[in-house]
Amino acid sequence: QQAKLDTSFLTKVTEHFELSMRSYQKLWRIALTLADLEWVQENPDMAERRDRKDELRICEHHVLDALSFRATHWGHD
Repeated sequence: QQAKLDTSFLTKVTEHFELSMRSYQKLWRIALTLADLEWVQENPDMAERRDRKDELRICEHHVLDALSFRATHWGHD
């Protein structure tokens, strides 16, 4: 089981990278997608369930991976 995402980590990332609200929302959506893809890969028999709590699966590594996409693909706000 992965450790829960610490809100202080998100605060540090937001401040360090000077993310606007729009950029933060993009980052969160990408991290959520990465977490969801990882979860589906690990739980293929449960992929169609709708009662999952996506935000509980996001970990620091998903946010860091999402940041790597930002650096190469997002451009300016």
